[in-house]
Amino acid sequence: ARDLTEEYAAVLQQTLLPPRLPRIDGLSLASHYHPASPRRVGGDFYDVFQLADNRWAFFVGDVEGHGVDAAVVTSLIRYTLRSAALHYRDPIAGLRELNAVLM
Repeated sequence: ARDLTEEYAAVLQQTLLPPRLPRIDGLSLASHYHPASPRRVGGDFYDVFQLADNRWAFFVGDVEGHGVDAAVVTSLIRYTLRSAALHYRDPIAGLRELNAVLM
């Protein structure tokens, strides 16, 4: 994959992360994301979002590699995990769904 301009890489990386952390009563959340290179998008990701019954989902992961290919896999993983968390109460079932999608 070719190097992306610093500006384009930053915009692409931001689409792979939640726009802001939610406010959760009784819990403090903070994040700091520091990519290895300002010119290349990476495969690291995290997400926090509300589920039913006052439950919350939290994911953190790292896709091997950098560049557009890693960003594509990261996007697939992040949105598949979000969908699976909404459809499966059991996290193991959600991870099985992710594995099926990736395979």
